[in-house]
Amino acid sequence: MLAPAIATVVLAGCASQTPGSARPANNAPPTTSSANNFGAPKVTTPLDTTKYQANPCGTLTPAQLQALGITQPGKVTPDPTGALCDWSPQLDVVYTVGFNTSFLPGDAKGLANAYQLGGPSSMQRLPDVHGQPAVTQPSQNTDGSCFIYLGATDVISYAASVTIAAGLPHFADPCTVAGQIADDVTATMKSGG
Repeated sequence: MLAPAIATVVLAGCASQTPGSARPANNAPPTTSSANNFGAPKVTTPLDTTKYQANPCGTLTPAQLQALGITQPGKVTPDPTGALCDWSPQLDVVYTVGFNTSFLPGDAKGLANAYQLGGPSSMQRLPDVHGQPAVTQPSQNTDGSCFIYLGATDVISYAASVTIAAGLPHFADPCTVAGQIADDVTATMKSGG
């Protein structure tokens, strides 16, 4: 699942808005199907992430980086499950974008992997981000961290996470920042930028 730094995800109940074209959250109980997706939402608009999977740092444009206060290049960390990019706009603040493209035998794929690992009842559906389903696991959004998982396809997911050390009041809500990063990276990938 995305790698240890992004193993669980996103915004649930943290941010009041997620920028972009969003739809109301669907908190209906999971349905069963022949292929167990553990209640994860299906991707109705597949997003081609191939261009960004090896270099997730390319998911944020220079203008988006500047708006987020990021002045240093991101650092790519290769991982067997999918590469990660970390940016640190200041000491004790880390923004991460990562992909989940490879799974162990028997593991669910895409967002279903987050539901399988976190437990379906612990996941919360968020408004779609530019047409891509988004979810979070509220129990992970504590102690200055926030994770948002998004479905690119039914077999590939990506995530935005933010970790902010205590005592940094001007970065008060990591979920607001994670929501902006999720919006930005999705917009970049949809535009092919």
